[in-house]
Amino acid sequence: MKLRDRVAIITGAARGIGKAVALTFVREGGKVVLVDLDPERLEILKKEIQEKGGVVVTISADIINSSEMNGMVAKVHRTLAGSIFL
Repeated sequence: MKLRDRVAIITGAARGIGKAVALTFVREGGKVVLVDLDPERLEILKKEIQEKGGVVVTISADIINSSEMNGMVAKVHRTLAGSIFL
């Protein structure tokens, strides 16, 4: 559990390298915020992580769009300030 109590924000998380990073991070005890354009794939990955006992928050956002990024950052801030990651 090398990453216990650590939080990663992973963009492009719904597939490929992002998904692999998310699963590895959780396997090592970390908590993840998954960001991707595809909300359906995010939900699938979220369920997979939760079934393994992982802590996960998903955000569907386009990281190229500044207003969506601002919303994502605000949600991450609210989440980190809340009990889910404490």
